[in-house]
This record gives sequence, structure tokens and C-alpha cells, in this order.
Amino acid sequence: MAFTFLASFAATIMATEASAFTPVGVVTTSRVELEPAAAEGYLAYSRAVVGHPDLLDLLVKPDGASVFRANPRGTAAFAGNFDGTTLVYSQSPYLGHRADIKLLDVVSRARSSPAGVNTRFHEAGPSLSGDWISFTRARRTSLAYPRRLLLRNLSTSEQRQLDFGDNAYVQNGGIAGDYAAWTRCLRPTRCSTWRYQISTKTKTRLPNPQDKSQFAVSVTP
Repeated sequence: MAFTFLASFAATIMATEASAFTPVGVVTTSRVELEPAAAEGYLAYSRAVVGHPDLLDLLVKPDGASVFRANPRGTAAFAGNFDGTTLVYSQSPYLGHRADIKLLDVVSRARSSPAGVNTRFHEAGPSLSGDWISFTRARRTSLAYPRRLLLRNLSTSEQRQLDFGDNAYVQNGGIAGDYAAWTRCLRPTRCSTWRYQISTKTKTRLPNPQDKSQFAVSVTP
């Protein structure tokens, strides 16, 4: 099945403290900035590389310090989320190419690969919480290609398949504490949200009383 998404836009990134809805950081330049992630003391986001439409720098901005690049020069990368001072992200040689998942210690700036996650397939859309990482895996980068949503324990190597988009588009929403969440779309105008409790292995489809498509899910502990 094929999905078409709007890919041409301008973006302004704002990091917000949920309790007071007070902006703590704003990024707005003549370039495209997108896919932000934030944690206490840090903001990460991808920014287009001038003259290279297939490359994106993943930039990290510590509070009170200069911005630095998370990914090697000449690659494309998108933030997943922060878990403490660890940033998980996807990285590929260029847009549309097979991606791997990487970890960055934003204090030491050391990069690493999560054990047992990356294969010869396309791994992307990661989220990290404690020992658990969730991500999607597909044979191709195309959104139309079936993808699996996987949950893996980086300490024990236990791996669970939360969903498989054999006839649907599956998008990871994230993981936090004991919960994971994602969106499953049978077609672009028919998307549902699912929640999974790790400790009980319970999968729940969230209510949709207005029977409208649900997108861009996220989850907290």
C-alpha cells in the first residue's frame, strides 16, 4: 500500500516545559529545522544542510553552551528521544538510504550502537527508556513497505514484536517507563493508537469516540 505525506514545509522548533507551558528554547532560521527532542538541559533537532537536500545535521544544544553535531558530517540523522543524558537517534548515509540506530552520550559526546538492534535492514524511529528501546524495522526505507515495531531489552537481549504492518503503516510513538505507544494506519485517513504495558504484556487500543484518525502519539511513564 502507498502513503503520501507532505514533505515540503518550513518549521520553527520550540521546547516547552509541560507544567507551565513556558518556552525554554526557540530555534528559527532560514533553514528547515524539524524532529525535535528535549530533556532537562538539552534540546536536539535536525537541520537541513545547505546545498545538500539529502543530508540533515542532528544538532544538540545544551543549556548555556554551544550547539554541537551528533552525527558524522555528511550523513542524515533524526532524534528519537533523550533518556537522561543519552540521546537515541537514527542515522543514514543520506535521506532514503537504509538507516541504523545510534546512541550519543551528550556529556562525553561518545557515540555507540545499541547491542542487537542494527541489521542489514532499515531500523528507524527509535525511543529509549531505561533498559528498553523501541524501534521499527523494514526491508526497505519506503513508507509503503511493511515494517515491524520491536521492543528490545538492551541488558537481557529479550525482544518482543509489538506490531507488524503487513497491511498497514506502523509508526512508533515512543516508550516511557512501563509503557510504549504507537499508531497503526490501515490507510492515511484511518489511523488508530495503541498502548502497551511492558510488565504485563497488555496491548490496548485507545478509545476513539469521534471515530477520527489519530496521529503523532506520545507517552509518559
